[in-house]
Amino acid sequence: MIQISEMNLLIDFLGCDPRLCPAVARFASPVTYVTADDPPVLCMHGDKDATVPYRQAELLAGRLKSVGNACALIKVKNAGHIFIPSPVTADISPTEEMLEMLTVGHLARYLEPGLFGDLNMDGRKDMRDFHMLLALVGSIGVGPGNAPAPDTWNPLADLVPDGVIDYKDVLAWLQSGHVRN
Repeated sequence: MIQISEMNLLIDFLGCDPRLCPAVARFASPVTYVTADDPPVLCMHGDKDATVPYRQAELLAGRLKSVGNACALIKVKNAGHIFIPSPVTADISPTEEMLEMLTVGHLARYLEPGLFGDLNMDGRKDMRDFHMLLALVGSIGVGPGNAPAPDTWNPLADLVPDGVIDYKDVLAWLQSGHVRN
């Protein structure tokens, strides 16, 4: 249910009430433009965001998942817009440092082939990375009902980019080259 302040913001953004101009609302929605050839997407969204409701991230992640995108949805607990703690004394989870690691990990996964399999980004592909991977088997980037990824999600572990960390990723890690201890 959209709150009055959210509705006012939406009307300001669209220039009309979305209930009266659904075509304008669809045109403005990123969900409208999701296609199967989109690059993998990392959605991180505060669960207390009063500017863009968390439900919007769920809708986007669900649509991306439905077309086969290797997306992940990270629910940032106790966070408002731009991850400002809500209330201001709250601790957000994942932490800002973890959110930075997730962002770098996601970009590195798809832009830096040299990091393939280096889950902790320490410059070495070793048994620590393999153990990290095994601990993540069963993780899903976007779960049933558009559920967020677990707090332990690591985009670098989704070696076969399908939004699921499973045996295919373990095989890809094992087949990807020499392990240095």
